Amino acid sequence: MLINFELSSEYGIDILDFHSQLKHHHHSPGYRSKTQTGVVCQNWQANYPHSGINTYSNQGIGNHNYCRNPDNDVKGPWCYTTDPNKKWDYCGVPKCRWNVECYTERGTLYRGTKSQTAGNKKTCNNWYSNWPHPHSYDNDYNAKAYGIGRHSYCRNPEPNGDNRPWCYTTNLFTRWAYCDVPKCEYS
Repeated sequence: MLINFELSSEYGIDILDFHSQLKHHHHSPGYRSKTQTGVVCQNWQANYPHSGINTYSNQGIGNHNYCRNPDNDVKGPWCYTTDPNKKWDYCGVPKCRWNVECYTERGTLYRGTKSQTAGNKKTCNNWYSNWPHPHSYDNDYNAKAYGIGRHSYCRNPEPNGDNRPWCYTTNLFTRWAYCDVPKCEYS
């Protein structure tokens, strides 16, 4: 899946080598510093409790303990641990880090292109259209904060009310419905 910069900017996708990240979690520029089991990560430049671990320093891994994937492990980002009995472990970063093929948490960061509701398979309406169902989500704030735009992709502009992406439909008798977007699984 390749996404060009124009598309990513228009729909609010922050990309840096997007394809590689989606496939292998390669870049992983996040701030997660615990393993999937909750153990704190060791600083990449430290020598305790595990020594000789900074073999990846030539790949831009700095003076921090954040999860990274310097060896392109297909299971995603990992780190050396502060547990003397376990040298390293995976960090459990969501497989879909960028909320494109699935959604995380309540779906407010989802920026994929699904445009059909779950179950009844209704077609989503353009967010900037107020027919057949008037609403007030078509504004610049919602465009920036929730990815609302001149498209019919599922979104969640109600982080305190809804728990997953949804859309208004083009069907006169169905105002809105949750979308057919899966929740992200964790690695």
